[in-house]
Amino acid sequence: MFKQVVEKKYPFRQARAATLAHHEAFVSQTIGPEEYVERLNQLLKRATLYAQKDSRAASLSGQKWLDYLDDLSQSTGFSLGQGKALGEMRYHKNTHFELSDLHTRVLQVIRVLEKNT
Repeated sequence: MFKQVVEKKYPFRQARAATLAHHEAFVSQTIGPEEYVERLNQLLKRATLYAQKDSRAASLSGQKWLDYLDDLSQSTGFSLGQGKALGEMRYHKNTHFELSDLHTRVLQVIRVLEKNT
């Protein structure tokens, strides 16, 4: 039984580690803001699909994706905060986002997904 719980939680440990690695790469300017946002978005999609077993989440984008993430995090940090970078605005050139705390929002969702799994 313990082994099952550990195996079930492993993807979330990986997701947290990847989130922090992406943040470090962004802060050290190894990757740019566009790549950082894309990596975090892909990571959230994978974690959501794993935890929720809801294939509809994979097709969500733009405001619907942000609303979904707000629901998961029980906040407005995606539709109104730094998480907004994960919406459609990330495709617009010359759009600047404050990304210093985006990884915290992502980690919050990962914790919720893990707790609900």
